[in-house]
Amino acid sequence: MVHINPYTSQPIAIATANESTITTLALSHNIFGDLNMLVKNGFVRTSVIDSLNARGEQAGLPSSQLLRGLVLSAEPWTPQNGLVRLDRAKIYKTFQTQIAAVDS
Repeated sequence: MVHINPYTSQPIAIATANESTITTLALSHNIFGDLNMLVKNGFVRTSVIDSLNARGEQAGLPSSQLLRGLVLSAEPWTPQNGLVRLDRAKIYKTFQTQIAAVDS
C-alpha cells in the first residue's frame, strides 16, 4: 500500500515482508535475526526502498512518485486480521505510529 501525506513531497510504502526474500537479503550482508527483527533493520529497509525506487525509475516514474520511506511488516495481510489490501483505513490505523515516525 502507498500512503501519501499531503504535507510531504513523496509517498511511503506500507508492505508485508516476504520472509524468504528478506532473510536472503539480510544473510547476504551478515545480518541475523528473525523476521520481526529484520523488518526493523535500517539496512534491510533501505535496501528494499532502493530496489523499489530503482524499478520505479526504470518504469519512468517522476521523483515525486518515488518512495521516501517504508513501513515493513512481518505480519501477513489476511482477511482474518483485517489487513487485506482493500481495507486501507485498517492498515493505516494499524501502522499509524510507524507511519508518523517515517513522516517526521
